[in-house]
Amino acid sequence: MVGRKKSWAFAHFADRFRKMIEGWNLRYLSIGGKEVFIKSILQAIPLYAMQCFLMPKYFCRKLEGIMNKLWWTNNKSSKGIHWSGWESLCKSNVDGGMGFKDLVLFNKALLAKQIWLVLTQSKCLLAKVLKVRYFPHSDILTANVGSYPSFTWRSICSARELVENGLLWRIGSGSDIDIWNDPYLPRQKNNRVSIQQIFPNWTTVNQLFNCGTFTWNEELLNNIFDVDTANRILAIPIAGCQSEDLRVWKYDGFGEYTVKSGYRVLSINI
Repeated sequence: MVGRKKSWAFAHFADRFRKMIEGWNLRYLSIGGKEVFIKSILQAIPLYAMQCFLMPKYFCRKLEGIMNKLWWTNNKSSKGIHWSGWESLCKSNVDGGMGFKDLVLFNKALLAKQIWLVLTQSKCLLAKVLKVRYFPHSDILTANVGSYPSFTWRSICSARELVENGLLWRIGSGSDIDIWNDPYLPRQKNNRVSIQQIFPNWTTVNQLFNCGTFTWNEELLNNIFDVDTANRILAIPIAGCQSEDLRVWKYDGFGEYTVKSGYRVLSINI
């Protein structure tokens, strides 16, 4: 359990980092060996906890400092010159870095995976438990954090902005998508329609279809929206009545959220 003293709860990770490093003879580790050691061993130590909890930022920086010191330590002595900071080392190889992880961003990307699981697999145990406890009448993206939330719930909620940024509806029957509030419009700010005037007679996307067919009602769209928005909607393919409306991740070709794609989005936006 993680209580109020989070620094105490996570302190053992720093101890494990140091013990793991002390167990290796740096004299015999090449640059390539250090890279593998950091990526495959050290960065994997807090992985499970980071999927459940938002680790304090200062503590993530502490772990990064330990790894940075290891990287720049001379093989023949305990001293070394830090030619660049950890931020530079976290850049991709293409951008001149080593591809190490910014633990703060990686933590957020891992937590966002839990949100995606709840959104797309509503029958899984995690989704059922969280819904009963925190959002029985809404969804995980709109639920209130609450006055005295558990650390796990507060941690998961911290990654909602990332998921909302990449969330897009793929239109099937259209009955589950709100015309005015849900993100279903590609290549538009927030993937939502620009609300100039809400027409309460039309609430879900399926009401914008031609009666009896799963095609867009062009005349209705031109009456409700401006020309640009109407044309964007007309360009959206409709899967049809046999298909469910699906949430997809717009930053992945398969529409599935991955920690890798989430981390990449965070890295670009900082």
